Amino acid sequence: MLAQLPPELCYIIFLFACTDTGTTGRSLSLVSRYIRATSAAYKLQSIALFGRTQLADFATLLDNTPAHLRNTRFLYLNGNETAAELAAMRNDKLQELEDAQAALAAVRGRISAGDSEPVDKRAEGIALEEVRRAFLCGHAQLQEAQRGAAELAFRVLQLLAPSLEVLDITLSTFAAGRLVELDTTPMANLVNLTSSCGFPLVSGRTMPELYPQLTHLHVIASEHQWNLTSEYLAATSGITTFAPRLTHLRLSSVEQGEANLVNDLEAALQPMAKGNLLPRTLQQLVLQLKAHIHCEDEACVDAQTYRQLVAQARQLRDRDAHFFLLEPDEESSPAADRYLGEWLDVAGGISRAWNIAHIVDTN
Repeated sequence: MLAQLPPELCYIIFLFACTDTGTTGRSLSLVSRYIRATSAAYKLQSIALFGRTQLADFATLLDNTPAHLRNTRFLYLNGNETAAELAAMRNDKLQELEDAQAALAAVRGRISAGDSEPVDKRAEGIALEEVRRAFLCGHAQLQEAQRGAAELAFRVLQLLAPSLEVLDITLSTFAAGRLVELDTTPMANLVNLTSSCGFPLVSGRTMPELYPQLTHLHVIASEHQWNLTSEYLAATSGITTFAPRLTHLRLSSVEQGEANLVNDLEAALQPMAKGNLLPRTLQQLVLQLKAHIHCEDEACVDAQTYRQLVAQARQLRDRDAHFFLLEPDEESSPAADRYLGEWLDVAGGISRAWNIAHIVDTN
């Protein structure tokens, strides 16, 4: 049926159809020569990448694609290694580490059995050093792979910068730290950004107006991240600098370690705030803290800090109509692609706003 339609009508159909993870665009290119030709401009319109292998393959595809067809508008980029990739990467090194640990255990078993001859002590030292060497070798291999992931992500973002409108990016802590060392690429048409890796901050560097059309920014804190969430409020490299027209800001999975964040937000929300920490265009600021800290000891410092952070956030919510507090994120190990559904909604044109009404804190 599609083959009988004029190309102008096909263009409209493909424009609205190619808003998933990339499956539709790939499928259309296999239908017929006519459909392949008429859908070519929309084949890469919406793409989701999972793992380093897909990231590398897509970077190669872009390198071999004419510039006028590199028109991805919606990109979901999870550059973390998949379970299969980690298993393959660690297989040889893990076996080497397990063998070294077994040898060390055998030596220590002889020593604990009463054989305390000097030769066994020397053997224990040699075996322990072998365990350390195997561990460091495996760790170095993982870091090298993650460094490569950062460079691949940077290459993809460079090539797609002119067309990107919606971006969700997740990288490991090490890869994210490497990414910020690279030059940041302006994206003139980006309107919606979700970042789980500190992107696009560049520590200690004044940033240009990289995203003049960005209206929605969702920052997801992660364990051991290279930066604090509060760095998005920095006067020299924060939101106002790179996204001066932002209207909606969402901060998720914030931990009690950022005890001053609520105070910083309250100061930035003041009508006469100094330092221009938040754009004057901001209409909504959403905060979601990480899961509640459970301590048996009531005097636990972390629990006290967490309770104080919640109390401050609720006070700010009651005073400022622009500020919304969500229920705590109770997932201790959240799914890697938990926000994929939101990205698909935005790509599909359902809404650029966040569906938060059902999780707003009402205490």
